Amino acid sequence: MLAALKRVRAMVEQPSLQKYFDGFVVKPPEDEAAQRSFVRRQLRTTWHYSCTTRMGRASDSVCDPRGRVYGVGKLRVADAGLMPEVVGGNINAACMMIGDRIGFFINEDHGETRAGI
Repeated sequence: MLAALKRVRAMVEQPSLQKYFDGFVVKPPEDEAAQRSFVRRQLRTTWHYSCTTRMGRASDSVCDPRGRVYGVGKLRVADAGLMPEVVGGNINAACMMIGDRIGFFINEDHGETRAGI
């Protein structure tokens, strides 16, 4: 995790990425001992990552209601990231439904139908 933290920091410090990076939400410390402590405090486990790419208005969300990522052409989110809250059970069926719905939107945007499905 410490190596990943260092790699991400090196990536976002590249001049080509500066216009896309507004800063860390939680800024990691500079020295290595403090970074190790930071990683230990921030590390969490989860079985299913979800609820990370909010849908809504461009001012406070990642995606529009059709899963399109604001500010990035031809990119959509079609997984549990779109969920506002984690479902009470296994999220597999919900993820499949989200993917199916976003697939429908993609087809619709390209003038295709779902005949035969």
